[in-house]
Amino acid sequence: MKTLARYGIVALLGGVLTWLFYLRADTVPSPMHPTLNSVNVGLAYASLVLLGVTLMIGPVARLATRRLGRLVPWRRETGVMSGVLALAHVVVSAKVHLEWKWLQFFFIYAGDQRLTVDLGPYGIASWLGLVAVLLLLPLMLTSNDRAERFLGAKSWKWVQGHSYTIFALVAFHTAIYLNEAIAINARRPRILARLLACRRPHRHYAVGCLQRDGPPPPEPSESPSMTLRTNCWI
Repeated sequence: MKTLARYGIVALLGGVLTWLFYLRADTVPSPMHPTLNSVNVGLAYASLVLLGVTLMIGPVARLATRRLGRLVPWRRETGVMSGVLALAHVVVSAKVHLEWKWLQFFFIYAGDQRLTVDLGPYGIASWLGLVAVLLLLPLMLTSNDRAERFLGAKSWKWVQGHSYTIFALVAFHTAIYLNEAIAINARRPRILARLLACRRPHRHYAVGCLQRDGPPPPEPSESPSMTLRTNCWI
């Protein structure tokens, strides 16, 4: 089967997986983008599934080379499509959680002042995701015959071997988010009231509005200059 046809089939599979995970998404909704937030969850899990399939094809094909060896050529397409979905997840996350203020994934701000590196659960998850993306880009750019010939077999395999590192980073990234989501679900009866206390969208499923107990905070007196993090009571 030609490469273009394989890409078309894998793209269709990626779309179906994204739709299925979108339907099953069970997260605290973003105050401003509830539907887009569920789409974002779908993109993330569809990407993770395709990456897992990519890494499994080789070992599975060795179990029965004659029957399953034909799956090996599909690794390139499933890997690239996993990367495409992952990059889409990154872009949508920046819109849903931070309204394009990317640096707040990694740093804590007060107004326009950067205070410190965010080493909380979501900060760590974001740093892991950043490293995964930085490793992902060269993998995607070299997933073609021309790059393989240019780099040589040894160098090309070294670059592509980082797919296992990416999977480990993404697994930890996902585990942190799931752990925080479970904690939020345990407090669901209070979620709606807390979300209403937020006047602007906040990252991470509006977790900043939900992390502390007690009455809603007073109206901020300097709302034009306050960051999303400050406005959402964190």
